[in-house]
Order: sequence, then structure tokens, then C-alpha cells
Amino acid sequence: MSDEASCGPLAGLRVLEFTRGRAGAIAGMLLADYGAEVLRIEPPGGDPLWDELPGYPVWHRGKEIVEIDLALPAGREAIAKRLGVADVLLEGLRPGSLARAGLGFGDIAATAPRLVYASISGFGAGAPEGEELPGFEALVQARLGLPWYQGAPHGRPAICTYPAGSFGAALLAVIGILAALHQRERTGRGQHVETSLLDGVLAHLIMTLVQRVDEAPMTPAVSGRAPTLAIYRCGDGEHLQIHLGARGALDRVFEATGLAREDFVHAGTGRHFAGDSEGGERFRAALTAALAVGSRDEWVERFTAADVPVAACLEPGQALDHPQTRALDMTAELRDPLLGPITAVAPPIRFDACPARVPQSALQRGMPRNPEAALRHTGWLTADEVAAAEQPRLGAHHDPGQHLPPPVLDPVRSRNAGSCDAPLGDIRVLDFGMFAAGPYAAMLLAELGADVIKIEPPGGDTMRPNLRPFSGLHRGKRGLVLDLKNPAAAEIVSRLVSTADVLLHNFRPGVAERLGLGWQQQAPRRPNLIHFHSTGYGTSGPMAALPGFDQIYQAVCGMESTQGGAGHPPEQVAGAPLDCLNALLSTAGILMALRHRDRTGQGQHAECAQLAAGLFALSEVYRTADGITDAGRLDDTRRGLGVGYRIEQASDGWLFVCCPDEDARGRLHALRAGDARAWAERTVDEWVSVLAASGVSCARIRAAFDGGLLRDPLLTATSRVVRVRDPALGAVLQPGRFVRFSGSVLPEPRGGPALGEHGAEILRELGFADKADELVATGVVGRPGEVR
Repeated sequence: MSDEASCGPLAGLRVLEFTRGRAGAIAGMLLADYGAEVLRIEPPGGDPLWDELPGYPVWHRGKEIVEIDLALPAGREAIAKRLGVADVLLEGLRPGSLARAGLGFGDIAATAPRLVYASISGFGAGAPEGEELPGFEALVQARLGLPWYQGAPHGRPAICTYPAGSFGAALLAVIGILAALHQRERTGRGQHVETSLLDGVLAHLIMTLVQRVDEAPMTPAVSGRAPTLAIYRCGDGEHLQIHLGARGALDRVFEATGLAREDFVHAGTGRHFAGDSEGGERFRAALTAALAVGSRDEWVERFTAADVPVAACLEPGQALDHPQTRALDMTAELRDPLLGPITAVAPPIRFDACPARVPQSALQRGMPRNPEAALRHTGWLTADEVAAAEQPRLGAHHDPGQHLPPPVLDPVRSRNAGSCDAPLGDIRVLDFGMFAAGPYAAMLLAELGADVIKIEPPGGDTMRPNLRPFSGLHRGKRGLVLDLKNPAAAEIVSRLVSTADVLLHNFRPGVAERLGLGWQQQAPRRPNLIHFHSTGYGTSGPMAALPGFDQIYQAVCGMESTQGGAGHPPEQVAGAPLDCLNALLSTAGILMALRHRDRTGQGQHAECAQLAAGLFALSEVYRTADGITDAGRLDDTRRGLGVGYRIEQASDGWLFVCCPDEDARGRLHALRAGDARAWAERTVDEWVSVLAASGVSCARIRAAFDGGLLRDPLLTATSRVVRVRDPALGAVLQPGRFVRFSGSVLPEPRGGPALGEHGAEILRELGFADKADELVATGVVGRPGEVR
């Protein structure tokens, strides 16, 4: 392995980071983990959130940190001299902060035309008047109504402890950066990439917010609350999570528990007892009584042996010692200058050809009087010095002749691909994914201009009967039904792969190989193919072959225990946060592999496990000599994480109060001490006015989390809602356009494909026009809409 390959797929990339808070820190960490040289610029005295966010020692690993005062000409000049040798500028400060220092995108685009300038904000650019809320996770969640979605079973809003906006924005920023860098390989030009915490939350709701244009706004169903997808208390007082969405899992539970299937006359009507709430509750009561006899570990062992998706609900941090975590080598040892040795989560995406570099603690430097000397000390030479030394600039556009020939499809690549105007306009993706995480990653690539072919078995994707989630996951793809078990399909697969850049699947380990889709089978034919496996528990270790779903990994990683609240049992985070996070990670991983291929011509196998995504979601939880860091458990009302981060009830609604630092908490304490009026004696608007005048951030919580959100001016005015025609639902509204590009033209949104809709078209492109009828007649290729 070359030195460059051993440093990760982003080796040679230079990044300047100007961020404050969780989202920018995590984005910078991912870039650093995978080989980028990240130089973080902090103000004199350092970022004050070092004392507020326990995740900072992990999220800033692998970076060099210097303190530079951008209010001084010398500081601004020192940064300006490096812009020509940087590939990426990542900024996550208050909007306008860098522009006031003369370092906004408009200020530097002409002098650094190859720079990719990425911005993360709270609500994004172009919000309507009156939407100038500070960019805090709590306020974004409040504005979108997420606390009601999380707290619906209790009849009142609750804090969602998983910061979906921050993790979503971090991954969207990385995806946007890498897509823009890929386009730069063709055009030689950088551009502005912009996303926000608002986009990060919406990206986690892709399966939830799907609304027909001709229907009244509706309240989406909250997943993970049915009796077959629930948390149960066992005889020893401990809890476990089951998920009976897998085919046959409900029957296997009857066998494992001794419950009689015939006692539940409607049990076969659906895995969630659809239309039979009475039967579902009888099942819940019966299963609760059965599990009350025996310990949690005994039941986990019994269900696992029966191939029932199950997991113990662990406490945050316990997963660091989980046997599957150890098998996947998913922990990293850091040495923090203040905390000493730290055991933290390792980089979540695995690459065969260019593994992530071993994480190191952040290298912090003070602020010498001369900021030029400080930057030179980090190794960031000036543009003049680079030119004088005649060094090849890292990240520069390379001669395409150095690469293997790019894939070419004749006569036409697709209806929307092949244009340099879209970041991935030259990329073809074969999507063999099922359920959620894999297909969602493929859809995100389609949104960036890739030609994505959704390849389904004759029975269709298992998710197809769930019309709204399926529609949310497959926008912009073309559809082909192919019986991979038929030997005659091998030639079609071979020609598909010969035209593809990416092959993506989320089969259980070993299935792809049995179907002839494994990396070792495809690499000799297509050495520059990116072969990506979105897995559950990974491809090795004692649990690799077990079935798993979003809520199962929530339980293992401690998310459910964190969400439960003091004195309460564990509770699921609403929706499917880890399905979505794994999809975002997988998309970033594919783009990292493409970045490596752009530089070396080398394809490879890569993977991201759902378990790794769960650990990544709790990356602020790590072990020191003093124990596990506090993940921030909710209080017994599920509405507070301390006095400065709470949901409060006013006379006419609810508001979220957010004090991100000690000064803000002091102002809130002084306000409450000087005004004895109870929260419920004033309206939300009165409290917002009073708190804002005192410098305390707060926001009204949207009264209901419903389909009407897709008609909210905050989203429609900023083009975050797309209208497409779904083959099953008709015209629908969905959230989309999570990343915005100043120098790219994204394809027009299209609905997902009907089953096998584009089979004839794809066969013609592959050269099978004269054999199409025979392939359909023999069942190798399915007719549009046909289910067997």
C-alpha cells in the first residue's frame, strides 16, 4: 500500500476550517479522519464551546488548531495568502462573519477560483423575513415541530436527544464538498456549497414527509411505536428492543415464546397489525407477560437463535466494549492533553484500498504575535513559497490520461446524466439496495446528477408496499427488474457493471457473492469500480450475519436509553435516524472513494455498517480514566437537559429555550429570579419578546408536526420542497435540495420508477434490443409493473 493510500481517500486535500459548534466540527473531523490536512482557525482565547460541548476532543481530532484574530489586518492577510493553496474552506460561524473579515465567497472567488467554499448555517440562505433565528439545533427542531413528533405518545412535546440537524448538516456539507471537488476535476473550477441544520433535519425525514398534492395536510405516522416494533421489559427489569419487520419474524416470535398464533386472528394482516389495533394491543400484552419470565440476556439469546431482530437496550458508552464493536475495530485511542487517554468511536466508513488514518488528538497551538509565523509553523506555506519551491499543489486538477478510461455508455448514458453541469453528471450507479439505508444513499447520488438504475428482484423491493417511504427513497432513479438467480442474468449484470462507476447494495454478508455481485467477482472485469456495501453489523465478527434494523442499533448504541429520560424506560428516537445517517455516511463514503479514484484511477470495496452509524451518532460519548462521558439524559418530564435547554409551556403553546453558554444561562437565571410570573401566565409571543430582550435564544414550537410543513414558507421560499409524480401516489410533495451549489445545475426532480419501468430502455442501451422479448418471456427481465 502506498503512503498516500495509507492516509485515506482524501490524502492531499487541504482544508481551512472556520466553524463553531457541533455540525462544522463533525464535518471537519470526517475530512481529517480520511486523510485531509485540516487547519482549524479559532479566535484569540479559543472557541468558547470547548467548555460546553463534551464532544470537542473527539470532533477536533486529527486537526491542527491555531488562534488568529481576523479583526486584525495581519490575521486576515495571513489567511488570504493561503487561499490559493487550499482546496476547501469550511465555514460554520454566524452568517456574514467571514464576509465582514473580507473572506466571504464573493470576496475571494476571483483570487481563489479553484477553492470549494462550504457554508453551514442554522436555517440556510434566503429564509423569509422574520426567520432570523440563531442557528441552534434546539431552535431548528422547534421551528419544524420535531418535539411534537418525538413526544406524541405522551401528549406533549419532548426533546429529541439525537441532534439530527447537526449530524445531517455535517454529512451534507461533506457530500457537497466532495461532489464539488469531483466536478472540479472536469472543469477546474471551485464553487460555493451551502447547507444548514434545517436541511439536516429534513434529510432525516425523507421517509416521513411525503404528501400528495391533492390531499389535506396529514399527521405522519410515528414509526417504531407498534407492538411488533417496540421496547419490552424483561423479568430482571432490563429492556430489549424487537423489530418484526423481517419476513417471517412474527411467526418466529410465536415459536420462540410459545404464544399461539391462532390466538391473534388478525396477526397475518400485517407486520404492524395494520387495521387491527385491538389485536395489536392483545399481542403487546401477551408478549409483555411472556418476557416477564426470564432475564433480558436470556431472551436476547433465544430470539437471536430464532433469527428474530432483537437487541438489549444498553446504556451510552457500553457499546464501546460490545463484542461486535471490537470485531469491527470501531474504537480509537486518543491522548488528550487535558483528559489523558480517551477511548472513542473510530471512523465509521471502511475502505479496502485507502483506509482511514489512525486518529490522533487535535494539535492545539497558541496565538503568537505574528499570525503568519503561526501558520507557517503548521506547514501551510504561502502561495509565493509554494511557487518558489516548484512543488506540485496538492488537490490540483490532474491529467485525465493518468487515470483508467472513464466508463462510457453508447449511445447514451441516461436521460439526465452525462452533463458537466451537475456534480455527478458523469457517474452511473447500480442500486441493488433494499429497505432504506442503501436506496437512500443511491437517491442522494441521483439528486447530484448521477444516473442511478434501481435493480429489483421479480417480487420488487420489500419496501414497495409502504408507498410513502418508498417514494421518498427513490426519487430520480430508473427501474429494472432482474432475476439474479437466473443464469441468463449474468450477461446483463456483466454489461451493467462494465458501464458503471458505483455498485451499491445492502445484502446480508455473503448474498452478493452468491448472486455474482461480490467485489472479488467484479474487480477483474472493472478494476476502477466503486463497490459499496451498506451493512447492518458489518461483514465480520460474531454478529455479522444477524438481521438488524434502525431501532435495533438505537438500542445497542444507547440512543434509546438516552431518549427515555430520568426514571423512565428506554424510548425510541422517532423516525429512522440511523437508516438516514447510514445513508448519508454511505453517500459520503462513495464520494470519498470517487475522490481517490479521480487521483489514482483505482477502484475499491468500501462499506459502512449501521452499527458504526449508531456509534458515530453518539461520538460525544467516550471513555476516560474517570469513566464514560455524560450523554445528557433528559429529565423526568422529557422536556429538559438542564435549566438552559428546556421546553416550556406558555398559556397558548410551547417554546424551546436554548442557552448555549454560561453567560446565556446566567441571563436566564437573572430573568427568572427577577420575574416571579409563571411560564403559563404569558403567551408564547410574550415570552419570546421578553427572552429576546434579555439575550436568551428561544423559539415557538410548531404546534403540530404534520404534512402542512411542506407548504411552510420557510421551506417553499428556499426551494426545499420538490414536486414530483410518483407512479403509485400521483403528484407528491417531498423535502429535497438539501445542498445548494453556486456553479452546478442539478437535474430536475423526478419521481421514483414504477417496478421495472425502464427495463426496455436499459436493455436497448446495453445492446440487448434484439433479445429483449426473449429475456422478458423467459423471466430474466420483468415486465413493467409485473410482480411474481
